[in-house]
Amino acid sequence: MLAKTQMYDFHKKNGRLIEFASFEMPIWYKGIIQECLAVRNSVGIFDVSHMGRALISGEEAEAFLDYLTPNDVSALKPGMGHYSVMCNEEGGIVDDLVLLRLNEEEFLMVFNASNRSKDLAWMGKHGKRFGKVSITHVSDEVAMFAVQGPKARETVQKIVKEGDAFKIPRFGCGELTLSGCKCIASGTGYTGEDGLEIFVLDAPVANPWRAQKVWDGIMEAGREFGIE
Repeated sequence: MLAKTQMYDFHKKNGRLIEFASFEMPIWYKGIIQECLAVRNSVGIFDVSHMGRALISGEEAEAFLDYLTPNDVSALKPGMGHYSVMCNEEGGIVDDLVLLRLNEEEFLMVFNASNRSKDLAWMGKHGKRFGKVSITHVSDEVAMFAVQGPKARETVQKIVKEGDAFKIPRFGCGELTLSGCKCIASGTGYTGEDGLEIFVLDAPVANPWRAQKVWDGIMEAGREFGIE
């Protein structure tokens, strides 16, 4: 049985679904070209909740991540992130990832959907070297949306209750309250355009109303820009 994200009901009603990384995900809604052009010229939204997400925290979280990945985690200030990889003992790549430093002792890692189990097992194995680090799998508890394009930040800012979408730099992160729901936003994405990735907190797959509320808010806010 294929896994589902918090937005499955919306996708089933509005999209063309396919199997991707053991998830039932939309490949398009109205059409691939139309949706690509919306991101290039204005704004688009993607459900990327199938991606893996883990919180790494504790006094030795930085040391653990410096051991696990080749990029310099100690150089990250709170509110910043970077692109990196997890390496095996021979220096080969286990997976690529984005790492965000939320505060001095807490990090949010985003990794590939197809490698969820493998990556978590790898981190768990090597985390045993460090006594004061906690690895918490939050993929099914935190929804993740990519809002991308020249009008992405303007769209998100329209539903901000606390925070400022324009103050989150490229590869930075910060807290936003969107449509009354607590979120983390990062200045990341894979489209080549400016934009944000939104992490909706306390939005489990089994009870996804917060994710749906934020998604609906973004869709409504982006309507004037032709969001797709």
